Amino acid sequence: MKVDHQSKELQQHLPPVETPKAPESDNDYLPLIKVSVDKLPSKGLPYPAKSFIKHRPFTFGEIKKVSQSKLDNKEKFEFLLSGIDCSFDKYDLTISDLLYIGFLRKISTLGTSQGIITVKCPKCKKDHREMIELGSMKSKIEFDDIKAPALPVVVEMSNSKDYTFSPLTVKKLFLLMDQKRDIDDPILLMAAQCTDHDLDDVYKFIENVYPEDGMLLSEIDELLFHGLKPYQMVCKNMDADKNQCGQEMSVGLDGGDALLMPFRGDKESTKSRIHFGSKTKHKSNPSK
Repeated sequence: MKVDHQSKELQQHLPPVETPKAPESDNDYLPLIKVSVDKLPSKGLPYPAKSFIKHRPFTFGEIKKVSQSKLDNKEKFEFLLSGIDCSFDKYDLTISDLLYIGFLRKISTLGTSQGIITVKCPKCKKDHREMIELGSMKSKIEFDDIKAPALPVVVEMSNSKDYTFSPLTVKKLFLLMDQKRDIDDPILLMAAQCTDHDLDDVYKFIENVYPEDGMLLSEIDELLFHGLKPYQMVCKNMDADKNQCGQEMSVGLDGGDALLMPFRGDKESTKSRIHFGSKTKHKSNPSK
């Protein structure tokens, strides 16, 4: 069953800001935000008991660097990890939890409960902009919590062998990348979640399973899945004849599909804080 986190339940996923002592952070200018692992989409099942995670907002310098750089997949994940501290090895984070924490870092960087999401429409090829509620009761952001009641998940296949599965971690994904594997291959990603058999052997088995085993594997995939649901949008751009585009789009908020910027509404504009010349008026010369 899908878990729809809205209104009060959504707040459980958006932790309050804490400001611990400076030595705990790798950046003395930004506060760390503590997240209880049981509030993550994985419910903390893959991690040791009483674990915690702390993250900080993105710095202006980081945003400038990443926006002007062509990062490969591994570098993007390292970028997200750079502002995260865990009570365990942070490379043991599941991919979905890491992407979710990356989304939390975006929210904390914006400093507002509303944002502007910008994405290029595949139909009209224009940028579509839409205001999105991030952490308020009106938010339409939804989550899928992990459905497995405990980890790992063990299943007996038709070959009478047991296979043990756990969610894909950053460490395992990096290993696949270092081996130059195709990380867009769904069979490979499924096989990589098996922790007690050789990867290539599991890959061959999954690739050639009978329908009965295929149904079991699909069920395991469903049990292990967790993360932020794609955000649904409709393109409102107009063409030359004033007809609305109307293209429906499913946008990943945690995977970098869209640009998320702060919506400031009635708040003081940043431009109003810029002044030209001296703010102190010159006194007239009494001798003239």
